[in-house]
Parts: sequence; C-alpha cells; structure tokens
Amino acid sequence: MKTCIIACSMLQDELQRAMKETACTYPVTWLDAGLHNYPGKLCRTLQAALDQVTDCQRVLLCYGFCGNSIAGIHAGSRYVQQQHIGFSHHRPGTSRPLG
Repeated sequence: MKTCIIACSMLQDELQRAMKETACTYPVTWLDAGLHNYPGKLCRTLQAALDQVTDCQRVLLCYGFCGNSIAGIHAGSRYVQQQHIGFSHHRPGTSRPLG
C-alpha cells in the first residue's frame, strides 16, 4: 500500500527530522502554516490536497488540532490517518514530544 503525507509546514523541521531518523521516504505535500488562522479555509485546502492524491492508498495528515479542521473531510477509497504532533512547554532549546 503506497503512503504519502499531507502536513502543516509549521511541523516541517520535526517531521523531516523524524523521517530522516526512521529512513522514511514517503512523499510530503506541505500546506501553509498560516492556514491554522482560518479553520474553514484549512479544511477546504486539506480536502483539495487529499482530492489531488491519485497514486497513494494511505494518506497521513500531520498537523495540530486547528479549529477541528478535519471535520467533514472525505477520503474516498483511501485510508486517511491523522497524526497529531504535540509538544509540551519546555525550556528554550529543548523539546519533548508528547505521547
């Protein structure tokens, strides 16, 4: 099953680091981080990006919970999994993934 990723560009550093550490080579479509200010537009953009996926059966959505923007998304025959990447409050220069 071919997999691809649709992700928020705000998570680009973290996701690219994780992909490098795990030798993951899934193709990634980056969405503008500014969309989190407009949940309706983010939902429409996510749907449009998902609709453009024609060669993957599984799509990972990597972004934070921005205004419940995944509500109403239709995947068709594809399997879609949302990956929430959260970070706790931390000292500058450090990060600790939650969960």
